[in-house]
Amino acid sequence: MLIIPNCSGSLGDCVSITALFKKRKGKIVFLRNPITENVLSKVYDGIAEVEFSDKPQDCCPETNEELCYSQRILNAFGVQDCNAIPELKATEEEKTRVWAFIKRFKNPIAFNNTVGRPNDHELAKYREMPDDLAEHLVNEQIKNGRTVLQYALSNNYCPVKGAIPVFDIGIRHLIASYSLIGEYMGVDTGNYHVMLGVGGRAKVFIPPSTWHYNHKRHLYLDYAWRGEEKRVEYFVFDK
Repeated sequence: MLIIPNCSGSLGDCVSITALFKKRKGKIVFLRNPITENVLSKVYDGIAEVEFSDKPQDCCPETNEELCYSQRILNAFGVQDCNAIPELKATEEEKTRVWAFIKRFKNPIAFNNTVGRPNDHELAKYREMPDDLAEHLVNEQIKNGRTVLQYALSNNYCPVKGAIPVFDIGIRHLIASYSLIGEYMGVDTGNYHVMLGVGGRAKVFIPPSTWHYNHKRHLYLDYAWRGEEKRVEYFVFDK
């Protein structure tokens, strides 16, 4: 069994670790606190065991290559028999509960234009989508008969006309919702990793590569999809 320490507070980073468990049993060890117990640990339901410790944990081991985070993790553990795309699982019961909400909307697509808590972190804010681009994308989807569901935290919400906000849902609700919707449009944040993890498709709008957002170390490029159809497209916006 793989035993993985995890000190990350990022949804996307926690999801990336799941690539390890496609063909292996494992355990994630978190420092015990309200976020790890009530939020981040829920990523691993049906994927891996979770243990909480009263001692701070190291970061998940990774190599220092110019590859996406999940591939760096796989390489650190010498895992070569699966690709680097995350894998998440929603139960039929979870999907049934969520469907009661999703079915109200015609042809929905998941959308997110914000990243983490950008007011707290300037490097995260770099990945935020410009307002004019967000408005254009939402308008185009509506013209094409889509319902744009904007999944967001209420304390980090940037409204876009025409998008329907879906606030503060739990991780399990998010995973089940995305498994039913199957398509994401937005920025590079945890939500898009979740969509790829449940087998959905994503159109991801990203800023230019720079020292703190190196595309080679963040994006699921062609090599990451070994043995699987590529389900993500990246579009670079001006910043």
